[in-house]
Amino acid sequence: MTNITKFDKTNLVTVRNAMKAALAVVEAEYGVKISLGNTTYSEEDFSSPLRVDILDSNLAVSKALASKLSEMGLVIEKDGRKLVDYRFRNSVNPFIYQKGNKQYKCSTQKAKAMFKA
Repeated sequence: MTNITKFDKTNLVTVRNAMKAALAVVEAEYGVKISLGNTTYSEEDFSSPLRVDILDSNLAVSKALASKLSEMGLVIEKDGRKLVDYRFRNSVNPFIYQKGNKQYKCSTQKAKAMFKA
C-alpha cells in the first residue's frame, strides 16, 4: 500500500472499493444495507453521502422495497434477476435489480414487466 498524496480518479476508485469492502462487514454484522452516493473530490479531499437502510427481517431487503413489492404485487426474484433496492427519490429509475454480479437501474414499468407475480 502506498500513501496517497493527492486524490485523482484512479486512486479515488481504489479508496471507494476499500470502503465498500469494509462496509460490507458492517452490513453483515448489523443487518443493514449501506451504500455510498456520488463522490465529489479535489486534490486534497473527497466527500460522498452515506446511506444506511434497515433491512426487513422477512425479506432481507430494504423497507422501501418491501412496501413496493406488496403494493405492486411483485416478486423479489424471477428469471435470474433479483430486486435489491427501491429509491423513492429517483422518479425515473427507482428500482435496482441484480443479474449475476452486476446491478442495474430500471423504471417502474420495466420492474412491473420483469417481476410481476
